[in-house]
Amino acid sequence: MDKHDIISEIGQFSYYQRIIALTILFTNIPAAFSMMMMAFGGTIPDWTCSVSDEAVIDLNTTNVCPMNGTECKRIFLTEMETVINEWDLVCDKRWVGFTITSIQMAGVLVGSLVAGYISDVFGRKKTLYGSQLVLFVMNVVNIFSPSWQVFAGLRFVVGLALGGIMTVNFPLAMEFVGPRWRSILGAIPAFSLGCALMPLVLWLTPQWYHFEVSCAVLSFISLLGWFYVPESIRWLAVKGKIDEAEKIISNIARRNKKPTPDMKVLRVIYEEEIFHSKGKSYSYLDLFRTKDMAKRTLILSVAWMSQSMTFFCVALGVQNLAGNLFLNMFLLTIVEMPSHLIVLLSANTVGRRWSVAGFYYATGLLGLGAALATLYAPDSSRGSIVNACAMLANLCVGTSWTVMMVFTTEQYPTVIRNLGYGVGNMMARLGAIFSSQIVALAADGAYIPYVIITVLMVLSGSLVLTLSETRGTALLDSLQNSEKKEETTNLQNN
Repeated sequence: MDKHDIISEIGQFSYYQRIIALTILFTNIPAAFSMMMMAFGGTIPDWTCSVSDEAVIDLNTTNVCPMNGTECKRIFLTEMETVINEWDLVCDKRWVGFTITSIQMAGVLVGSLVAGYISDVFGRKKTLYGSQLVLFVMNVVNIFSPSWQVFAGLRFVVGLALGGIMTVNFPLAMEFVGPRWRSILGAIPAFSLGCALMPLVLWLTPQWYHFEVSCAVLSFISLLGWFYVPESIRWLAVKGKIDEAEKIISNIARRNKKPTPDMKVLRVIYEEEIFHSKGKSYSYLDLFRTKDMAKRTLILSVAWMSQSMTFFCVALGVQNLAGNLFLNMFLLTIVEMPSHLIVLLSANTVGRRWSVAGFYYATGLLGLGAALATLYAPDSSRGSIVNACAMLANLCVGTSWTVMMVFTTEQYPTVIRNLGYGVGNMMARLGAIFSSQIVALAADGAYIPYVIITVLMVLSGSLVLTLSETRGTALLDSLQNSEKKEETTNLQNN
């Protein structure tokens, strides 16, 4: 809509738009519960073997797998009931817990890929709340899993729903606000709030099946947003559904106590899109249509995969940190909260590009610090140093993630915005799949995950700096407008 952006005329981020945006972003809270469930569900509680029905609790034999085929009647030494002690997934089955996490993340990857396409064809709202419905149903069904194999299959479907939700919700919310407020929207800590509530719920009821009930309840509550949230105005305009778009604009203007704006721009956007596309349906191939677009997509893909791998390495590796599990889960989230305030300062002052790269570099340095502490710090202080580095790294990567959501959506025009954001989410889930396996490498050397984090973050930060800044720019609607902007930028650079 360029400089005649109709959103600005009806209130860039006025009362009704704030309610819409918050309702949409609330879907991140049940998504956070379901996404991070295996951070608790995959935790391996302390255990020992009993001989002749007598448990011998000895620190030297706790968590020691029997050798030479010795029979072990396992006794878990905690009130926690995770997926691990539900199906005895230790020793020769230790790989199962990490694999279930990877299976869930594979579902998120596929869901991100499918949702990006479906939302651009059938609409953002239907995709978002359809995914939310699937998440609700799967959280209920998960409770009755008879085996870890069934549970793993259901976690894949949960992942599909999560991929749909997290691909669509932020772009949909962003399309209701003006350029000045996009970074504010990215700073709303809905996902972090969900992660912060998790350890409290788990502390009260440390059983995985009770936690699934909490996930289902939150998913049902967020489903009620269907009756309040409208479809994306930009998507309706591009698809030629002008009457529906006009009704939504009029309703928002009325609730914001603004005059009804001139609707002619909606028809102009539609006619421009018809002229250029000749009725074409866009696909992921359009993300590589030009050299500059392909470069942009590839760099953003590497960045999303790296930051996701880093985030989930820290989050899923919480069981390897020194101290209380629930307290560490809570602290990891709480230290991330300031990131949303930092975003407001950095993204609108130094810009999106330098904000992302700067926090990538900081995360890499903290990963290096954790690796060195693991190898060389004295036993008395090693745990504290590693914990501090991990939590500060979580703060930095959480900040970069928030800015990247805004930065990525601003890189693409409306007609392929959800496809572009979907690819970013897809690559993030690819990173999440690898992350659980990287966490498993800690058994061979606790420093290994931190070394990998360092390399990925430094590389990604350097790549992001080659992209164009988007701070304060208007969202483009068509590929043709995007190509004209690329030509102008190239001429200026030359």
